Amino acid sequence: MAPPSTQQPSPFSPLARIGAVASTGLTLASAVLVAILAVLGPVLVKDTPVSWFLFGFEIVVIVAAVLGIQLARGKWSHGLAIGLLSVAGTIFLASAMGWQGANRQLLGRPLLPLLLLRTACAGVLALLACHAVLGRKPGAWRRALLGTAIGLPAVMVLGAMLVSRSRQALLGLLPSNQGLMIIVAVFGFVAFTALLAASVHILVAAFQNALDDEPTA
Repeated sequence: MAPPSTQQPSPFSPLARIGAVASTGLTLASAVLVAILAVLGPVLVKDTPVSWFLFGFEIVVIVAAVLGIQLARGKWSHGLAIGLLSVAGTIFLASAMGWQGANRQLLGRPLLPLLLLRTACAGVLALLACHAVLGRKPGAWRRALLGTAIGLPAVMVLGAMLVSRSRQALLGLLPSNQGLMIIVAVFGFVAFTALLAASVHILVAAFQNALDDEPTA
């Protein structure tokens, strides 16, 4: 009689694998196209320099997408969640750096739609990575969603402060009295820090709980 298998069931359903392959595949196709356009800029549009900065970061995206496809197809059975999360972070950061370094445009066309597409693909990969861990224990998703909801206002404020128009609108809400402005600013900073710290604590606890309860052979 053959010994019982000690292989753990895959945390990825076929549908999740399809989603991961589709997201990384779309990212890969767009990165190859943009990298080619970044180099062929002078040929396609007169007096357009080669965007080496954008080209370099698109190569990073290509490498990350290829690794993501291999992960999603199950080439490496261990570290699936952290691997996909790393790929998602690399895709987002490299895309954002390339977007900024290319002055947010390529051949006279804005690159914001591309950045939004990459952000969506990275978000899908991050969600699937979370699913691979949190799906091991009932209730883990509920705690993770609570932590996300608590931290969402802080993240939204941080994002608004990075955009000049939104930042001006937020600063315009501050009172004109200097003393009152300092009080409001200090209170806002304390609230921002408290929300972010609580969110991180709850999220870490949710993931740690799910990992601690992983069945062992």
